[in-house]
Amino acid sequence: AGIAHEINQPLAAIATYAQASRRMLETGTGSLDRVKETVEKIAEQALRAGEVIRRLRQFARRNEGDRQQIDPNVLIQDALRLCEVDSRVLEIPIEFVPARDAPFVRVDAIQIQQVVVNLVRNALESMDGASDGGARVLVRAEVKDGLVNVSVRDRGAGVPREAESELFHPFFTTKRQGMGMGLSICRSIITAHGGKLDFVRNPEGGTTFRFTIPGEGNS
Repeated sequence: AGIAHEINQPLAAIATYAQASRRMLETGTGSLDRVKETVEKIAEQALRAGEVIRRLRQFARRNEGDRQQIDPNVLIQDALRLCEVDSRVLEIPIEFVPARDAPFVRVDAIQIQQVVVNLVRNALESMDGASDGGARVLVRAEVKDGLVNVSVRDRGAGVPREAESELFHPFFTTKRQGMGMGLSICRSIITAHGGKLDFVRNPEGGTTFRFTIPGEGNS
């Protein structure tokens, strides 16, 4: 419901830019460059809305019938292999600490891997250009009260205070380029699996994103 509500943002922007373009054309008050710029903004917002719809359709096509029993440690390791190139390019190592005696989980493996990859890539990007030599991403899996707890810890700049309340909202992003849909969809995926996704600030700096997945027999 939140995503459906938020999709009104680009649609409203399209309407506003279209009205402005029509007004400039009718009154002759805008230069050709100004009208062209406004039309380009309309196209940009249309692409933005279209990308959201595409992702939502992709998400909706996958259902509980796609879920399978799997070892969460194996699931995470497979996801981390997809981040190896990013890790090498940025020269930031990724360390994984697997859970001991982890129960199997019944999940859509592709969706959960999407969550892990998104969180790890965000962590890597938060430390891009770090000069202290201590940059690394620590991924840890633990078991508590029948839940598999997965955390992704970085030593980056951290989440801006003013962004905390909107971080998981659709279309919100702290990146110069980005749709702002990554964390929103990640939370939707984890919620659909009966878990939770949140984050905490690290005392020494950086951020830890955490999510839970019920172990088999606890879902």
